Amino acid sequence: MSETVDSLGEDALRALKEQLGAREPQPEQPKAPEQVLKEMTPEEAEAIAQQKRARVAQVLTRGILNDKMQRIFDKCIQEGWGGKFVRDTDEDIVRHENLGFTFVYAEGAKTVTLNALGRVVVGDLVLMTISPEDRAILKQVKAEGVRRKLGSARSEYKRQTEQHAEREGIGVQSIDAGRTEVIHSTQ
Repeated sequence: MSETVDSLGEDALRALKEQLGAREPQPEQPKAPEQVLKEMTPEEAEAIAQQKRARVAQVLTRGILNDKMQRIFDKCIQEGWGGKFVRDTDEDIVRHENLGFTFVYAEGAKTVTLNALGRVVVGDLVLMTISPEDRAILKQVKAEGVRRKLGSARSEYKRQTEQHAEREGIGVQSIDAGRTEVIHSTQ
């Protein structure tokens, strides 16, 4: 019985549409990519291909996440300032604040979603900024630490070389920091 009602309903609907002159709208067929490319000029096609190549190259070199984070970074950091995404934990925030980092952002940061504290947060990271003066001091202190480590490594190498030469009966002479030369051997 339901089949009869359904078929009668469809027939009645079709008859009503014919009386009113309504025609069923034909769905627009999407164009195939080949048709779209045929309608473009060669210059437009080359521009699109160039954009695709640039996007693929960027994703391959930096990755999608790095690309998005770099855009956020560029919007939020003031000219000349530095910045860093750090873990959004009290421990890491306090550590970076002691190094001179703050939460001062450029005007462009207003277009980025900020949390309730007015900080730029991406996942479990928060963006902290550092002024040019504090950044220069931080770089200088880090460079001094690297030089100190390299100097102590050279001193340790020199000490071990001299001890080995003494045990083996080989005379060595230091030419400059980090280089030694055998001057004579008892063997």
